[in-house]
Amino acid sequence: MKNPNPYSSGSSMLHLMVLQPKCN
Repeated sequence: MKNPNPYSSGSSMLHLMVLQPKCN
């Protein structure tokens, strides 16, 4: 997780996808 880009990590992407619908 040294990558500064959260999209670089698959786990982060999944987390964002789950958070996006929750935020809406």
